[in-house]
Amino acid sequence: MTSALTGRPTLFKYHVPFSLEICERIYQIQENCGLYWLHGVPDQFIMMLAWINSLCEVPGAGTDLKLIARIEEDLQQIRFFISQSGDSALRIGRIVVQECWRHVMSIYLYMALCGANANDLRVIRAQRGFMRLVKGIKPGRNPDAFLVSPMIIAGVATSKERDCDILRRRVLILREYATPRTSGNDAWMQVEDVWARTKSEGRAAVWSDLRVACFRVSGK
Repeated sequence: MTSALTGRPTLFKYHVPFSLEICERIYQIQENCGLYWLHGVPDQFIMMLAWINSLCEVPGAGTDLKLIARIEEDLQQIRFFISQSGDSALRIGRIVVQECWRHVMSIYLYMALCGANANDLRVIRAQRGFMRLVKGIKPGRNPDAFLVSPMIIAGVATSKERDCDILRRRVLILREYATPRTSGNDAWMQVEDVWARTKSEGRAAVWSDLRVACFRVSGK
């Protein structure tokens, strides 16, 4: 997760035996476990993030059309556990968060692995799907506290001022992200740096812009 949210490489090289069969086993047991209940990100996507990260180290993986097609297909088939008990509004919020992550995984696939920029049609399609979900749910601590991480990744692919303003408002209404000189605020300032720098340079963002922004904001 840290690698995906900062653009920095992972501290270790991971061997990730990703498969839909493993994802299905996670689905069968996934209730109040893993990072799902804590951050809203399905564990299946944590595993896929690690897999994509490992593929970024493999020469030619980003141009392997069969591999990319397999990841795209697997991404759409992953199922998530949704509790049927409790408040219906809360249940809808959880579904939105999970589907937002599905779109963000597409953005990460195309930008981090394939090297596409924010103007790539595949990235645009995923970013629009993400924004459609965000706009369709009422702002509030829940679900916005669980949407910040995907908003950071989607933010790299966002360039329209209206969309930028929506993401900015949704994040900065949360105290832990609005307070200067905190880790949360630094994480969001990376996105602001990407927006400002690409706008001043008159170009579309690429994934490496997040790494540059991380260094400029945090010095790391």
